[in-house]
Amino acid sequence: MGHRHHPSVIGKLGLHHATVRKLVNVRSADDVVAKSLQRAHVVDPYVGHLYRRWNEGVRNAAQLYREFLSEPRP
Repeated sequence: MGHRHHPSVIGKLGLHHATVRKLVNVRSADDVVAKSLQRAHVVDPYVGHLYRRWNEGVRNAAQLYREFLSEPRP
């Protein structure tokens, strides 16, 4: 049986329910970044930033994307 997530929790996180479903069982930033690196190498220059922000507790993809847009491109 799958996990059911309360819509208000998903709304507060600012994440799509599918993203929450993927992150529920993630043990570390390594799990998330490893999957991202397998799919798209465009994140390579930003992996350090993503690790740092994950370890700071940021799990909001929209926030990370806004930060990405505001960063100078390598």
